[in-house]
Amino acid sequence: MIRVLFPILLGVMFLIGACGGGDVKRDPILTHPGHKHLQKGVGWYQHGCFHKALEAFTKAHELFTATDRLHGVAMSLNNIGNVYRYIGDTRSALLFYQEAYAIYSQLENKAGAIQALSNKAAILIQKNRLDDATATIQKAKTLAQSFGIVVPQVLNNQGVLFTRQKQYANAESTLKQALNTTAHPNLPTRATSFSALGNLMTAQEKYTQAIEFYTQALAIDQEIGFHPGIADNLNAIGNAYYQIQQYDQAAAYLQRSVKIYALFGNTKQVSQALQRLEACAQHSDLDLAVTHHFVEKWLKGEVLEHPCP
Repeated sequence: MIRVLFPILLGVMFLIGACGGGDVKRDPILTHPGHKHLQKGVGWYQHGCFHKALEAFTKAHELFTATDRLHGVAMSLNNIGNVYRYIGDTRSALLFYQEAYAIYSQLENKAGAIQALSNKAAILIQKNRLDDATATIQKAKTLAQSFGIVVPQVLNNQGVLFTRQKQYANAESTLKQALNTTAHPNLPTRATSFSALGNLMTAQEKYTQAIEFYTQALAIDQEIGFHPGIADNLNAIGNAYYQIQQYDQAAAYLQRSVKIYALFGNTKQVSQALQRLEACAQHSDLDLAVTHHFVEKWLKGEVLEHPCP
């Protein structure tokens, strides 16, 4: 999966210089009632609690709409799109990104427009609409050039696109450029680059190198507590070890991932991970009884301390 980033406070956290005197004042959106719901949505999204995030972002959208605060409206739309993408409703996600882009364009907010285009490109790649994705990425890059900036998120998507097109050399150079231009504090974007590099190596059957990149992405996701990323990277590492026939290592990572998937009710991912675990068991003395116990329990909703209360 192509990870989606969410600069929820894009254009909000900047300080605006006041006239004369050198004083500064905060963007008034920070005091808007919708802002607190945006912040809540970020927290839920960051921990993989997407339905909670959707509720918070929708509340923010309603409040920004009521007062005709278009910057807030666009931000909430963009982030509602992110949630829909992660829960698998790509059609809705595409519609929300397009609407966010239209409003950002109307406001001449290039940074917001670039982000909406980048997210839209990720959806188009996921749906294998590669020509449309290419055009969308080029539009985002042209906007960024007019703004005098390089946007790592756009480069990440372009790198993923090159991977899908089997332009592996271009993919690697582009993803490494994204990594090199990402400020160190921007951990989600760095994790995306590492994960995409892992996928690139996997596509070339360079599984040992893939494991190295996935491990770096995993460490970041563990640091920021991004549950979906943790599960996906554990799963990717396990599958890479399986490909090089290190079955005990593969099983160790797959068991960790399948339990996280089960906690969040991701039945499709659970099924796929269990199938690979069963394949590992054929090559080792692996006993999956305890893993099955928790997976079955959690998929039934029998979770005593749910990550998304």
